[in-house]
Formats: sequence, structure tokens, C-alpha cells
Amino acid sequence: MSASARARPHLHAPALQFRLLRSPRLGGVLAVLSVPQLVLLLLWALGDESTTAGFKLFTAITLWSLTTAAAFHWWSNAREGTLRWDGLQWEWRSPSGAAVLLESLCVTLDFQSTLLVQARHFGSARGIHLWLERESDPLHWLALRRAVYSRAIGELSPR
Repeated sequence: MSASARARPHLHAPALQFRLLRSPRLGGVLAVLSVPQLVLLLLWALGDESTTAGFKLFTAITLWSLTTAAAFHWWSNAREGTLRWDGLQWEWRSPSGAAVLLESLCVTLDFQSTLLVQARHFGSARGIHLWLERESDPLHWLALRRAVYSRAIGELSPR
């Protein structure tokens, strides 16, 4: 290894704060997906003319109600506040000001302008999902993406 390569500092993502907002777009997508789900379940239930048709209809409406309620619950309880990265640690601060340290974020879905990340409360097995969109804080989006995909300063190994 050359002397210039050893002298080069390891790069890491800059400190940042990113606003977390509940996504109206995600709520719309979940609502739109609920409609074909209901149609398919009703077609399944009403396509049978046997004596179990009433039970199938009840089952279809119950399944649709439960999945739609679960999606609405997940969306309405989406984290809001501020996500903060200081180069070493992630922190989520709620709108009320309560702060929670998070272990490193793990990307579950990446749509370039939207990220679904999973994190755990520091020192706990309790996990949370964060739906991050560029529209929430466009000025800090690229810095957030760098921070999510980078390693903390203490995790950098010497080369």
C-alpha cells in the first residue's frame, strides 16, 4: 500500500437532521390497493353457489376488514418527528421532543426517492420501521441516503 493511500482519510456521511412526516402518498397507495383486494375476495366468495357461500362471503369481508384496518393502523402510527445522524449514532426525536437512540438502520426497500428502513431501539430487541421520502425533506435527502448506506466512524476499519 502506498503512503498516499494510507494518509487518505476514511470518508463517512456528514451529520444531518431529516424531517419525518406521515406519507400521504403511501396512505393513498394502501387505500387504492385495498379496492382490488376487496373485489378479488368478493369474486372468490360469490363465485361459489354451494351452501358455504354465506360463510365465504363473511370470511371475505372479515379478511378485507382486518387487512385494511391493519394497513390503516400501520400508516396512521407511522413515526413522525426528526431523524438525526451525528456520524456515530442515529436518534429519532418525536414531535413532543422525546428522543430515542437507534441502532444502525437497515434498508428493507429502496425506491431511490423512498426508503423503508428498519431500526431497533438501542440496546433493545424492539424494532421500528421508518418510511422515508425525499418530499419530506428534499434538501437533506442525499445526505440521508449517504448516512443510511455508510458506516459509523467507529465502524470504519483501517486499510
